[in-house]
Amino acid sequence: LVGGFAYAEFEAVLERDPGPVLILDHLQDPQNFGALVRSAAAAGMAAVVIPRHGAVGVTGAVEKVSAGAVNDVPICQVANLHRTLVDLRDLGYWSIGLTPAGGVSLFDLELPQRPALVLGGETGMRSLVEATCDLRASIPQRRAVESLNASVAGAVAMYDVCRRLQRLDRI
Repeated sequence: LVGGFAYAEFEAVLERDPGPVLILDHLQDPQNFGALVRSAAAAGMAAVVIPRHGAVGVTGAVEKVSAGAVNDVPICQVANLHRTLVDLRDLGYWSIGLTPAGGVSLFDLELPQRPALVLGGETGMRSLVEATCDLRASIPQRRAVESLNASVAGAVAMYDVCRRLQRLDRI
């Protein structure tokens, strides 16, 4: 038997690494969550933030899908995502809500020095969380496809952000 997953303290994480963070708004699918955690670790995100209630947490299934990456990137639980976005703004972060339509192209967005990528769950972002975001961006795609899977959209966005912030290792 093992104890529950030890979530990182968000404030302590930001003191160690004020880099880009991924904020997940009520993601329900453990497969998507595990894939996003793995991508976050590989791309160089400073942390992954999830709400304490109403979302999937770190489970055995999430650990398996992440291929152990739950140990490579801090995962933080917070009581209120809206409040967390406001607090991040006070620390110089700009929140970028990823939306399937509307907003500026992620690839054309003038990237702030401290970005917080906000990704909605399988049904999208809740209205208060979306309204709190400083910017909205979308990933350009062909019109025949309505939207990308949450884990795919998150991976594309994280890699673009971390590439532009030079957080990726050179090969």
